[in-house]
Amino acid sequence: MHFNKFKAVYGSVKTTVYCFKIQLIFLMFIFIGESMANQKIENYLPKTKEYFNTETTTVMKVGFKENMKVIKESFFCIRKIRKPKYRLPQISPNFKSFTEKSDKVKFIWFGHSTLLLNIDEQNILIDPVFSGNAAPFSFMVKRFQPPVVGVESLPKIDTIVISHNHYDHLDKKTIKFFKDTETKFIVPLGVKNILIKWGIDKDKVTELDWYQSTKQGQIKFTATPAKHFSGRGLFDRNKTLWASWVIEGIPKNIF
Repeated sequence: MHFNKFKAVYGSVKTTVYCFKIQLIFLMFIFIGESMANQKIENYLPKTKEYFNTETTTVMKVGFKENMKVIKESFFCIRKIRKPKYRLPQISPNFKSFTEKSDKVKFIWFGHSTLLLNIDEQNILIDPVFSGNAAPFSFMVKRFQPPVVGVESLPKIDTIVISHNHYDHLDKKTIKFFKDTETKFIVPLGVKNILIKWGIDKDKVTELDWYQSTKQGQIKFTATPAKHFSGRGLFDRNKTLWASWVIEGIPKNIF
């Protein structure tokens, strides 16, 4: 009788230990999975010093022949079918109202890549392009119509965020306007050197890899993956990183 009781208790303890082991293994898998998810994704080839997309994309396979085809179609086709007949409607922004304290996120779109955000009493300018063209030469990739305001008419800009170094996202003339201001810059890896060459103080530029973060005041900026490519010439393709961004404020978060 006592042996049977012992056997029953032992069996119960054995089952409990077994269940505990299963739970422990399960928790280890969860922990390992989360750790792997939080690890930096390798997106750089040291041998060629090039960044790459972690997901397959045809845009990375474009070579010299394909580039020449794009240039031919872009600059030598019939221009009248490439643009509207009339100017697009624009509304001049009220910057006084835009910069007033609010618990909401406010934004102004200036066309293509350029966006001005007002969040937590900070003005954040994304990929600002206010010059007349988006190419290394002024006669190439001309702007369809002037921006509704010039860069000199903008309110005080706290932070400029850059997604990548293409001419229609990183504009030398616009960036140089801010070299003597207190504006801070947040850019993907490799872009900092470009800004320094343009006269921006290196201490004003924060350079991030995917999943790295920085804070400006109470706002957190995190570089996140994007499927794209980079380059400003014939020989620097993918030598700098591209990124999407998560902007975390107190009332709202933006991706």
